[in-house]
Amino acid sequence: MEQAFWAVKNNTMSIKKAAKHFGVPRTTLSDKVNAKYPVHPTTKMVLTPEEEQKIVDWLIISARRDCGFTKDLLCLVIQKVLNAEGRKTVFTDNKPGRTWLDGFLRRHPEVIQRNTSVLGEQRAHLTEGKIRAWFGEVETSLAEDGVDIRTVDPRSIFNADKTGIPLHSSGQGKF
Repeated sequence: MEQAFWAVKNNTMSIKKAAKHFGVPRTTLSDKVNAKYPVHPTTKMVLTPEEEQKIVDWLIISARRDCGFTKDLLCLVIQKVLNAEGRKTVFTDNKPGRTWLDGFLRRHPEVIQRNTSVLGEQRAHLTEGKIRAWFGEVETSLAEDGVDIRTVDPRSIFNADKTGIPLHSSGQGKF
């Protein structure tokens, strides 16, 4: 409804076209556009649906790379983009708040919040010697399987485990 409302208010669609496009009742949309029922000020779309989709895509790609974001960090990134573009918004200092973020998450259920796990003690104290020993073990293991790493493209060898490669160890990241 919010997207349809703002599409009509921004003169990008007619009420009939917006109702059909966004799948909302035409009479309800008409009532909201014609101020029969007030629109709460927090329902204003600050970012376009396309901009929000870019954020969703970015969050999903980042999550696949095991790079999580706290809610506050996500809001700071959005603030930085808005400031760089010179856009003025209803946000305090151009930084989205909890209300906007909660609405964003409701509008995009494909964005799932998750807690990261704390990095284990062994992984936190990684040294060059430990890395070289690990590669030695990999080479030995591959040799036992009949693979000579001197004849194999190294890009075809990868390690996968259940924890991925977290880029921080605070245990506070989400998304």
